[in-house]
Amino acid sequence: MNHLKLHLIIERIKHSEDFPFDVWDVADEIDLVLSFFGIPDVFTDEEMIVIKNDLGEIAENKQSAEVVRLAAERGW
Repeated sequence: MNHLKLHLIIERIKHSEDFPFDVWDVADEIDLVLSFFGIPDVFTDEEMIVIKNDLGEIAENKQSAEVVRLAAERGW
């Protein structure tokens, strides 16, 4: 497993302005998520597990932030 390659991919995605995917997209449609960012799906099974876990965390954080934003917007 190439840890540096995975780190650079995850950091690139993490710092992008747009991440229009939720945790289910990451779990079920990882190929779509990667292709959205122009990343070819050429990973070992072990690398794919790391990518799914890291992107799942990003998706969960973005979803939580959206819930907080909507709650604040509605005055909850």
